[in-house]
Amino acid sequence: MKNLWKSIQKILRKVGLNSWIYTYCVGAIVAIVISVSVIGLNVILDNVEVIGTRTELNWFLLISMFVAYLFEAIVEEVMFRGVVFTVLRKKASIPVAVITTSIVSTMIHISSVLNEDLLLSVLRIVNVFTLSIVLAALRVREKSLWGAIGMNSVWKFLLHTDRQMNTKTIWMN
Repeated sequence: MKNLWKSIQKILRKVGLNSWIYTYCVGAIVAIVISVSVIGLNVILDNVEVIGTRTELNWFLLISMFVAYLFEAIVEEVMFRGVVFTVLRKKASIPVAVITTSIVSTMIHISSVLNEDLLLSVLRIVNVFTLSIVLAALRVREKSLWGAIGMNSVWKFLLHTDRQMNTKTIWMN
């Protein structure tokens, strides 16, 4: 049993799952900074209209959503920045591994970002690709998947919370 646990730990370290609390927080902070920057830029450009806020929150729904996005981020990051990036990194340079992993990740997400509006679809694809590069950069910088998991889970939570709770707090023109 002890050897099995050591083998599991070795595999987890190999794909980048180590030192989780600090690096998760680094990724979460990156997601918050990017989100606040995007909203701030849209406020400056007069593309945001506050049409109402909700005074009562469904805390159970919020916590459930965060846990769901956390599990989704863990699966995605282990698959893309863990397995795919690690395999590519052994055969190619870091920039090649980062870009290739980001292309693969974007292609997997393409069905969820396509829309009838061509410009919106292109913007979403660029967004996913850019975020994939940032996630890979966090993976490389922190030498752990937890930064990418933190950013991915918090980014998705912030991006989808308003829509899922039907609050319509901020509307982008």
